[in-house]
Amino acid sequence: MLVLKGLNIIKTHDLDALLEKLSDKESARFKSIDLTWLTEWSIESRYPGDWSEASCEDGKKAVIIATEVLDVCNSILRNE
Repeated sequence: MLVLKGLNIIKTHDLDALLEKLSDKESARFKSIDLTWLTEWSIESRYPGDWSEASCEDGKKAVIIATEVLDVCNSILRNE
């Protein structure tokens, strides 16, 4: 989404940091989504052994959050 909007890309797994690149109006649409939780798992899963294993419920929650993120991104891009 950042590329399509012509914004500078930063290399990070931190979804909150990426959100800061968007306008206030666009970023407000993500406020109800638990991006911090998803970011924590994206980092923790890269370094196994240092964190507790993800449960099936964690996986389901991650899919739900990721789907919400995709839905908001698609909605923003369709309205451009």
